[in-house]
Amino acid sequence: MHYNPILPSITEFSKENLDLMRIAQFLNQCRKFVCRHQQHPFDNLCKDDMNFMSKFIKDASAQNGVTKGIALSRDYLLNKDCKIVALGAQLTQTLRKICRQVDSIGVKKIKKQRADNGMARRYRHLSKTLKREKIKKTNQLLQYADVASGTASENFLIRRIVEKRSAQVVNRHYKSSRREIVRYHEKRAKSFNMYNLNFAKYNIEERYLNTHWKVIRNYGNDGIIFKSKRSYNSLEEATSASKDYMAKHPEDCVPMSPYQCRFCGKWHIGHDRLYYDDDTNLQIG
Repeated sequence: MHYNPILPSITEFSKENLDLMRIAQFLNQCRKFVCRHQQHPFDNLCKDDMNFMSKFIKDASAQNGVTKGIALSRDYLLNKDCKIVALGAQLTQTLRKICRQVDSIGVKKIKKQRADNGMARRYRHLSKTLKREKIKKTNQLLQYADVASGTASENFLIRRIVEKRSAQVVNRHYKSSRREIVRYHEKRAKSFNMYNLNFAKYNIEERYLNTHWKVIRNYGNDGIIFKSKRSYNSLEEATSASKDYMAKHPEDCVPMSPYQCRFCGKWHIGHDRLYYDDDTNLQIG
């Protein structure tokens, strides 16, 4: 099990944030012990930190996800017979919840950008190769193929092309490594590029409000690149997702609301905007 520290970045020095930072530092110490020694840190637990966690859980005004995660981590640490894999997974999950609550919006964007930058740099040559790849059966570029709405045979063909090109690049760079390492990088390269290739090219006239697509790039007269939106199976899931989005983006002044897609039949979320229909009647969508 590999150890990487998961620490929140405090920008507001409130009592709750400082308490969460102390808990995060203690949980990181426990997680480091578990990852490096593959043992339960029961005999090395600091009594003061454990009492501090218990006091924080008791004094919490509301039992949210962070508080429940801290309580589960404490219970796992006090249980000497707890499985090492379950303990490590719970500590990681709790630390990530603390980071999501404490980190500001700007810090979250920076962390996400840095996390994605490594994958983009590593597979940038493979991504360029796949963008020039052409599907002979459909006579279109691979980057304009939409996996979400394509047929089963087309999706299988796209996945095979991405898998083949990913295996070629990985084997060229890791040919002297063990087979399990090569397979790991093959799967990682395939999944990363399959996500980036989920695009579709359409003219602006073919896109209407409350649509299945969202704009990714605009090439002017050459057309616009759209990406399929995330789909939800029910109105309740979409409503919860729209509330989560507005909570994470308070700077967005346009409210987000769920709607049922006329293209795929599932639910998406989108901004409420004023628009004019064909009869020039003002409507809200």
